[in-house]
Amino acid sequence: MSTLPNLKTQFDNCNVEPPRINPIDSPNITAGIRIGHYVLTKTLGTGTFGKVKLAHHQVTGHKVAVKILNRRKLIKQDVVDKIRREIQNMKLIRHPHIINLYQVISSPTEFYMIIEWVDF
Repeated sequence: MSTLPNLKTQFDNCNVEPPRINPIDSPNITAGIRIGHYVLTKTLGTGTFGKVKLAHHQVTGHKVAVKILNRRKLIKQDVVDKIRREIQNMKLIRHPHIINLYQVISSPTEFYMIIEWVDF
């Protein structure tokens, strides 16, 4: 069974950056919270491992989606390798019909995947 320190090392090659905010649990994230250079606004959806929130870049105003993954849930469900592969694959693929991964930010309790926001 994985431990939290091992989870961090598995994501080291994925450009994981330290958070620019105090670590918080995903259920408690509310509008206006900063994650890196992004300000979270509304919740777009909720899944098994966390939430997806709409955010905008503080300087450019560019809209993004932030996929918030709870570390403990990833470990409990034994999907750490699946998420690591998802991040690695999203970093490699650049195609106009596939959502882009811009950045991955890590905190002691969460992973924040900053991904392209598509409004249709």
